[in-house]
Formats: sequence, C-alpha cells, structure tokens
Amino acid sequence: MSSRSGPSSRVDLTRLCALFLAVAEERHFGAAADRMGTTQPTVSQGLQRLEGHLGVRLLDRTRDGAVVTAAGRHLLPLARTLVRDASQFEAAAVELAGRGLTFAVGASATTPAHLTAAAVTSMRSQVKAVTVAHGQGPELVSRVENGELDVAVLEDPSPAGDLVRGVMHRLPRRLAVPEGVVADQRARIPRQELRQLDLAVTPRACGPAAWDLLIDLLDEVGIDPRTVEAPSSADVLPQVAAGSAFAIVDAFSPAIDGVQLLDLPGRFDHRFRALVHPDRQCTVDGHDIRSLVDRGLARVCRAVTEEPTP
Repeated sequence: MSSRSGPSSRVDLTRLCALFLAVAEERHFGAAADRMGTTQPTVSQGLQRLEGHLGVRLLDRTRDGAVVTAAGRHLLPLARTLVRDASQFEAAAVELAGRGLTFAVGASATTPAHLTAAAVTSMRSQVKAVTVAHGQGPELVSRVENGELDVAVLEDPSPAGDLVRGVMHRLPRRLAVPEGVVADQRARIPRQELRQLDLAVTPRACGPAAWDLLIDLLDEVGIDPRTVEAPSSADVLPQVAAGSAFAIVDAFSPAIDGVQLLDLPGRFDHRFRALVHPDRQCTVDGHDIRSLVDRGLARVCRAVTEEPTP
C-alpha cells in the first residue's frame, strides 16, 4: 500500500468517494465505470489514489470482482454521507440560482397587512421579487425551518425552535366595543360592560402562545371572556358591530359604523418579530434579511406611535 499523500497533495474526495461507492455496490470495476459514465482504468486509478490518500485498503481485487475490506466496510457509510451531502449542497445552490433574487415572506392571519407590506417593501429594496405566503403561525415556523420561506413575521410570543429572532416590535392596540355600550368614556377597561359580551378573536391555532397571553391579560383585569372565532383580524369588527362581542384590535383597524374604539394600556400592545433560519440569514448577494425586515417593521411601528392622538 502506498503511503498517505502529503499536505500539498490535493484530491477530490467527493468524486473519489463516489467511485468507491459505485465499485462497492456494483462489485465490479467495469459496471462501476458504466454507472459513473467513465472508463474502467479511470475508476481503478481513482480508487488507488483514494486508498493512497487515506492510507488504508478499501477494496480487494479478485477474479470474481471487487470485495470491500473491513476498513472499507467501516468507511462506506461515511462515504455515502459525504456524497449525499455534496449532492444536497449542489441541489440547494441550483435552486437558489434558479430563484435568482426572489424571496418568500410568511405572515399569519394575525399579522397586520401594514406590517406584511413593510416587510415586503424592505425586501424589494434589495431583491428582484418577493412573494407572500399566509398560514397559521406554527405552520409558517415549520416552513421557515425547512427552507420554503425566507422569513416570517409573526406575533410574539411564538415558539420558534432554532430560528433566529429579530427585534421585538410593538403596536398599540385598541378596545373595539359596540357603539353606545360603554357609558364612561374615561374608563380604561370598562369591565362591567365587557363581562356582558363575547370576545371576537382569531382562532387560537393562528398563534397559540400570543392567543393565550391575550386571554391572560384580560383575566388579570377581571374579565374571563367567552370567545367566538373570526377567520382573520379583519373579520372581528363586523362581529363587534353586531352588538354581541368586543375585540382587541391593532392600531390600523379603521373606525366603522356601529363600533367604538377605545385606547388600551401599553401592556396590551401587539408584539411581533421576524423569524429567519440560522443558515439562511443573508440574500444571495450578502444583504442581511433580518435587518432588512426589522427596519421596515420599525418604520411602520414608529409612524403609528408618533401619530398625534385625535
């Protein structure tokens, strides 16, 4: 067996391991050559070079074909992993190249449209095109984790696993009640009136942790509401206008007939974060995705909090 190659020697380990796998699985140099689209001498020379580089014999050449040695059997699973990972790496690069600078932003039913638009606008300042995906919070987290989405803008708190969290952004929220229900306009939390109404709210599945936090906040101020579901944030106000429910709405909710909007204390603020995958934090040309989105979200939240109270 030849000695291990010195530091100055360069070998294409991925290609040589692929040759090793082909011979080990085909048990014949000629069949391995056909599988790899090359010649038998090339396969043989490649295996000799790999064995020389590693300093171990991987295959015994017999009249009946190639037989994997004990050392070869030990290294075979590692060779498969190396070749598979290289193939996946190449596929991911091809997918990115095919996408160009197109990025996907996820937003749940509870993410205000103004925030989604801010995230998209920030991304468009640096990338060619942006798409928007909607879904429940936990589903969007999974899609960021598996690479389907580049970033998601979700309520906080929101379990995010190993995803990288952006800055927390806060939006004031208002209490929406049926017009004429609240007698004392100075009351910050009209408990007596609210206890007579249901709470119109988006489904808990949209963001379980944030949903539970809202219920806890209402419980702390002495309200234990019955809940009625609305498909999205935009659907809660019509239920309030019907006279049987109240709602906690974001600062962008418009005044509509039959609904009165009252300010809420800061502890009721709506909180949001951008979530990105730890290995996909930058665009292809190096722009930090989280920073881009955070700047857009901060701009919108700042504009809302700086607006003069009518």
